[in-house]
Amino acid sequence: MNIPDKINRHLLSRFKTTQLEMNSIFKGTSWNLSERYTDMLKTLFVGLFYSTILPSSLLITATTMVVTYWVDKFCLFRIWARIPALDESLAKISRKMIVVCVWVHIIMARIFFANWPYATRSLHKSRCNIFWCSEPMENWTYDQRSVVTVYTNIGMLVFILIMVTFGWSNFYKVFRRTWCSNFSEVGGKTTNIQFRYLDGVTAYIPKIESRIYGTLIACTLNEVPIRYVPLRANVDRAELVNPEVMNLSSLHDLPWIKSDIERKQCFGICQFYPL
Repeated sequence: MNIPDKINRHLLSRFKTTQLEMNSIFKGTSWNLSERYTDMLKTLFVGLFYSTILPSSLLITATTMVVTYWVDKFCLFRIWARIPALDESLAKISRKMIVVCVWVHIIMARIFFANWPYATRSLHKSRCNIFWCSEPMENWTYDQRSVVTVYTNIGMLVFILIMVTFGWSNFYKVFRRTWCSNFSEVGGKTTNIQFRYLDGVTAYIPKIESRIYGTLIACTLNEVPIRYVPLRANVDRAELVNPEVMNLSSLHDLPWIKSDIERKQCFGICQFYPL
């Protein structure tokens, strides 16, 4: 239960004086999908990294993943704000990173087994890298040598798989862009339509995003048509908003600066030049 949101919606909402302030209460908490993927991969990486010397880390990781799934699902439907539609790029990259986590687990398991029983004397220490481990002066046991050999072979196979799968796909993309691409096809056919006559395209205008008021213009607009200003009261209906109302360069936001000229000097100027 999100107690702060409950208080804002049921108690403090009656003291809001504008519709924008009221809407901000029901927007939900902002969140980032990339952070959720990062937290998942971090949990999986740490659990696999230490699973050889701490087998219970696998159970801890599995429990954490299950709890994270249900908590994120609850927040997604009841607490978090709706974000713009995203493609599958993050999911594809995460799958690749999971394979890398498994490879790192194989490397660390081989290093842990090769240095067993972790004595302080240098005679027991093995020199290891990401591909193999050298046997110390005090030789390994038969079981220890077998385990290290198995993990070495599996690690090499996984590394080859990663290089073939990921390396070839990236090489193919670079080769195709370099030698097989047609810039006219990538950019589309040129037209004689000027920017000012395009529909649904906004100009670059400095702005900031406010949780309460939405988009606020952070510059002085000189003769810029309203259709080029990136302000919409309702995205679905695409209603236009008066830029002067949502402009920070105003007497309402800067009451201590009475002069319009002095206020304009505090911001940059966006000038529209008609034909």
